[in-house]
Amino acid sequence: MVIGTVIVLIVVLLRFVDCFSAAVNKCFAWISMHWVRVSWWLLSSRILLLQVQVVTKFSYMQEVIWPPPFRCMVELLDLIFLDIVAWMPSTECVEVNHYRLLLFYTLAPIPLYVGLVIFYVAKSLKKVRSIEGDSDRARVRAAAVKHGWLRAYDLFLEILSFLHSLICVRIFQTLDCDEFDYGIESDHRFLRIDYQVDCDSETHLSYMTYAYCAVGCYCFVVPVAMLFRRRHQARSASKASILAMPYKEHLWFFDVEDMSYRLLMTGLLLVLSRDPEFRKVMCVYISTCQQVVVTILRPFVNASHNKIATAGQFITTLTITAAYILDAMSGRRREAVGWLLFFSNIFVIAVVRRCLTYNTAMETRR
Repeated sequence: MVIGTVIVLIVVLLRFVDCFSAAVNKCFAWISMHWVRVSWWLLSSRILLLQVQVVTKFSYMQEVIWPPPFRCMVELLDLIFLDIVAWMPSTECVEVNHYRLLLFYTLAPIPLYVGLVIFYVAKSLKKVRSIEGDSDRARVRAAAVKHGWLRAYDLFLEILSFLHSLICVRIFQTLDCDEFDYGIESDHRFLRIDYQVDCDSETHLSYMTYAYCAVGCYCFVVPVAMLFRRRHQARSASKASILAMPYKEHLWFFDVEDMSYRLLMTGLLLVLSRDPEFRKVMCVYISTCQQVVVTILRPFVNASHNKIATAGQFITTLTITAAYILDAMSGRRREAVGWLLFFSNIFVIAVVRRCLTYNTAMETRR
């Protein structure tokens, strides 16, 4: 009976694997057939998700309390797309504190990079196994290793560019402490994200040193490395795809500029000022300047992506400005602003849909 059950389970499992493999092959075939549209959607989604990152992480770092229903929208987007911690069990269940999350966010890119290098180098070497001749084999193998490493490096930078703001926010949270008045006793400081952490303890001071080192790595070393790689990808000889280099050739540095903008909007201002109101004002100016830059330069090769970036940046600037104005509002006026922000952010989806319709019409004419 047991043997028969095991055989049936194996047959069902093999059948499931075959069906799953066939579905995956069909999916990849469809993506290959419609790659232009898929790449357009991927790039459009990346533009909008990076704007969502700015709004959600700005809301936390600058202590913004949004009125409903926009507050629900921000919390939902943070849960679905961005906040890894929101998908984890409570910290009491798994004994996860801020320090462990800090180490996870800052060190996880290392095994990710190693895994990508191993995968792409092995994939490149697999293609050159059939080449004969010792001298040719050594040269081709070296070229294959270099090609695999560059592909892994490019993909790693793309992933790191998307996750950069999330990592930096976690780093800056280590430096964000609230001070409490203990009366005749000296004031005590506790970490805002986790009030169980004493900011004056020796453990926290050691992690602050680690956080400052991480700031140097992710705020300076990573952008510089990305800047050199983007400069190489902008050359026509690099044959970089539209996903790797979606910007105009003379604006090859715009990805790093946008990363710096997101860094300022989400966490770096914590190091420069402890006043939340002043940080909000600075964010309004920074977002407005970025709006001017995107509108004038129109950095993307595809005109529709420029429209999406301009609309997304405008809505972000509007949202950041509303955060400053909301401090002087109360009652129904706050709720009215919440509804306006809710519908204005949904407006971006209509812009994306209109751009897709326009692109489809242009492809049909061709």
